[in-house]
Amino acid sequence: MAATEYEYPDQIHIPQGQGEQLSGNLNSFRNIDGDVVHWRGTNSITVYNFFPQPSLSTISGQLKVVYDYTGSSYLFMVITYYGSSATDPYTLASYPVGYKTATFTTRPNLEVLFVQFVVFGSIEKAHLWIDYLGVKYTSGGGSGGGCPILSVFDGVQYQEEGLLDIHDPEGNDIINQHVLINSPAAINNRFQLRLTEHPKTISHIDRVELWGKLSNNRMIKLPLKSAIHSEEGHVKSLLKSSDDKKVEALGADHNNGISQFIDLEFYAPRHIEFVEFVFVIEGNNRFEK
Repeated sequence: MAATEYEYPDQIHIPQGQGEQLSGNLNSFRNIDGDVVHWRGTNSITVYNFFPQPSLSTISGQLKVVYDYTGSSYLFMVITYYGSSATDPYTLASYPVGYKTATFTTRPNLEVLFVQFVVFGSIEKAHLWIDYLGVKYTSGGGSGGGCPILSVFDGVQYQEEGLLDIHDPEGNDIINQHVLINSPAAINNRFQLRLTEHPKTISHIDRVELWGKLSNNRMIKLPLKSAIHSEEGHVKSLLKSSDDKKVEALGADHNNGISQFIDLEFYAPRHIEFVEFVFVIEGNNRFEK
């Protein structure tokens, strides 16, 4: 199948059947928030991780997972919420990625009920280690880490989505996957997004992606067509893959009072209606705002 499109398997949904204690190809699983069970399908393993419901009224949340994955199978994660039919599916890996840290912005005012990890494909050679999994809730918005600010062009103006936390004091890359609040407008077959550096921070951005979700839960990866840095010019080649080549973005406090930004354009296919968009950023920021 083409790299620009991937269909999530049926196993991404909650399977019917009795859960079992963790065993088999998922060698170890440590979790701070709940018990772990798994269900084995014909060619998949699904791990469920249940969370207690916090007693908060107005909240924002961030889920963090630290994992190590090897094998030739696809690895997915799905977030399900209390009192809602909404689910957020993400692709963690379509190839062995090694040791990674990923953060995900959860839906506003919804608490995480459980998280599924789905290993789909050649499960006999797939090995998944999860060293940390937790959700941090706050009554306000945003964290104190280093962040670029994401904005989406809605056809009239750029609408601010908020801060994307990729802070790591050691400079290790963080993956943040953010469900867009505002729907981007297709202008000349392009979706336009902008990353503006927070005035107090400096980001080193390795990779950006935009995924569109169809009504049947299929996810389509939308190719990056253009990336223009406000001072460095064209940087698309540096943002297409996870490697050691990064784009630096300086906040105003580090750049004579002007925050740098990156204008991104992703392909918008004709005659396809998306119900949701997911923006992915990989990189790091040592600064705290």
